[in-house]
Amino acid sequence: MKRLTLLLLMMVLFASIEAKLVKITKIYSESQDDDIYICATLSDYFDNRNARTLKPYISIRPKGDFSLSIDYQDICIGNLEPSKKYTVFINKNIPLGKDIELDKDYSKELVTTDFAPSFNFKESGYILPQKGEISIPIESINIDRLKVYLYRINSNNLIDAINRYGFIRALEYYELQEVANEKGYKLWEKSIHLDSPKNIKKVWAIDVGKFLKKREKGVYILALAPFVEGEFDVYSIKTQWFMISDIGLFTLEDDKNLYIYTKHLSDATPYKGVKLKLIAKNNEVLAQSVAIDGKAKFDKKLLKGEGGLKAKAIYAYAPNNDFTVLDLSREALNLSDRGVDGRVVPENYDAFIYSNRGIFKPGEKVPFNVIVKSIDQKPASNLKISAKLIDSLTNEVDKVLITTDNLGYASQEFKLSQKAKTGRYKIALFAGDKNPIGVLNFLVEDFVPPKIEIEI
Repeated sequence: MKRLTLLLLMMVLFASIEAKLVKITKIYSESQDDDIYICATLSDYFDNRNARTLKPYISIRPKGDFSLSIDYQDICIGNLEPSKKYTVFINKNIPLGKDIELDKDYSKELVTTDFAPSFNFKESGYILPQKGEISIPIESINIDRLKVYLYRINSNNLIDAINRYGFIRALEYYELQEVANEKGYKLWEKSIHLDSPKNIKKVWAIDVGKFLKKREKGVYILALAPFVEGEFDVYSIKTQWFMISDIGLFTLEDDKNLYIYTKHLSDATPYKGVKLKLIAKNNEVLAQSVAIDGKAKFDKKLLKGEGGLKAKAIYAYAPNNDFTVLDLSREALNLSDRGVDGRVVPENYDAFIYSNRGIFKPGEKVPFNVIVKSIDQKPASNLKISAKLIDSLTNEVDKVLITTDNLGYASQEFKLSQKAKTGRYKIALFAGDKNPIGVLNFLVEDFVPPKIEIEI
């Protein structure tokens, strides 16, 4: 009986402890990250940070789908329209946490704010043509005026500029001052007006060519500063790197070499006779080559330097004074996670192997022809190759040694056993490496060839 009395007394005592009441001190609208919010600020921190459990206790009028987020003492309703009248309702039973309650129901009518003024370049970098229109697009919202600056970097200072700034990193205003005073020069600055519709994103083309008296090939930086509260805000400046050139460069890499391909950007044809320089971080020329037919290569060992001798860029000079640069410090495009499959790239030789058909019967001969080239695409003459016949159970059932002629060609055949297991077979060619330089797949089946009846 005493235990029961004590238990009842404790229940009454705990029941008499009142929950902590919090108030909403402010309901306001803000724009953030291209979204419009209405936020309610509570008088104290609350425990429940699960917005999904709070959403059923909040509604808006006019009705619409909205998001809900929590930021310390704020509960924010998102996915709203700018400059629109809303009424917000917050039920006092909203589960803010253990022993925390809202003191009453809340409702407020207010007009949401406009989108915050913003602008961005559409891409990280451009290569622009020598002829025709030279324009760079920007996307803006609620921006009416911009200050436009154009800088050019001297080619002799490119490596220093790449080391310090990179070709895609945004620059601060003081860094642009360094470019103007030390690494290059400022070509001009202009003020432009944008006929910007309210709260609507719009893409504009900055006509750079209009202000360039002479289209010198090289590396440029376009910088934009917004007009805010009666002045141009250089601390909100945004930058865009670009080059004027007709040289297109792309590279491929294997275990031994870095291959460089040069093309005309104007028509995608090979750009012949382009002189290429591999430049280190300390501005030293590591190697030189000429893209005779739009192709050249550098030994991959040159890319493995350390410190100041680490390869940083490739400079390309065309016979007509055209120029471009490729920044080697940028991430290469890796397709390994995009479902791209293929054979292992041979180290020294590459073989094309073919036969007269793709299916054979047990007991038949399997003829095959081989054309072998070295990794630099020259005929592999007088090369000894081991050809292995592998059955459907991956067992090696036969082997023959063949030698290519002066053109890298050879032919041979395997005789299948009358008791050969059916299934998928292959002929694998080896030239001293553990990986095959060529593989031919074919089927072994006890099939009956189709018969064709012809009436004459």
